[in-house]
Amino acid sequence: MASLVKLEKLTSLLEKLNWAIEEEPRGLLDQIFTLIIDWEGAYPDLQKIIRPQEIERLLSNSISFMAGNMSDDCKGKKIIEFVVKSGYKDEPEVDEGDKPLLRRTTPLHHASRCFSLFRQAVIHDLFKIFDRYDTNYTDENGLTHFHLACEYGCDDAVRKFLELGQNPNLLVTKTGYSPLRFAIEKRNKVIVELLLRYGAIPNLANKDGLNALHIVSKSGYDDSELVRMLFDYSEKLNQPLNVDAKDKSGNTSLHLALAAGYSAVVKELLRRGANPNSTNEDGLNALHVVCKKFNDVDIVIMLFE
Repeated sequence: MASLVKLEKLTSLLEKLNWAIEEEPRGLLDQIFTLIIDWEGAYPDLQKIIRPQEIERLLSNSISFMAGNMSDDCKGKKIIEFVVKSGYKDEPEVDEGDKPLLRRTTPLHHASRCFSLFRQAVIHDLFKIFDRYDTNYTDENGLTHFHLACEYGCDDAVRKFLELGQNPNLLVTKTGYSPLRFAIEKRNKVIVELLLRYGAIPNLANKDGLNALHIVSKSGYDDSELVRMLFDYSEKLNQPLNVDAKDKSGNTSLHLALAAGYSAVVKELLRRGANPNSTNEDGLNALHVVCKKFNDVDIVIMLFE
């Protein structure tokens, strides 16, 4: 009986949420959280209570609820987990030819822009709802679900997208960012390897002229293993990696690694044939960068070995 009463209350709150004006959802979400926090028994089939568009609004409002405050973040996360446990799965809208409409900003896109402490966990949960990997939704900037899976370490989602024929070199329209860049910046070697195995091109550059090797060389980690991975897979694919490729400022990967003080990356780049005499737009070569930035004797010795 208690479960039935709760279900009736939940139904009422969800219906109110659908008609709520902009200022009201917060109070309703508080009430929904209080109701579901100690839910017992079977989870309701939400599609029998509200329409898919309304479930999406519930998810989006829950994400908006999450802004870096631990209490609100926990509430929003709990509501999203409740939707996951209910078994709800998103289905794409289709056009007259029965083809999915892919131009759609989804709760996954909203989650990627929120400042929640649980952003990554929420994105992983949302991929349990948006689990059609033959359908790659894109927002107004050309950012897709596939890009988000690469950025937030959703290994299984990335694998399934690729298995179903997703282009591993799909660029974000606005920024020119590649899936490989997202994975490298988050240092996710599993996804980097997956992308390379399915044909990601490390030489592919964005609008700033940055390719995968440039990104590794300025990513925030002195990680020579990632450099080796890029070279090894490029050789396997018979697509030699251009170690001296320049970005729009004329910087090579060696310039960037030296500026960051990444001695392990510098050593690997030199081993792979990087030219220390290459100059950027300011006329600086490798030795200039070291002396200007760090005056690091060990790296200077490396350059002359």
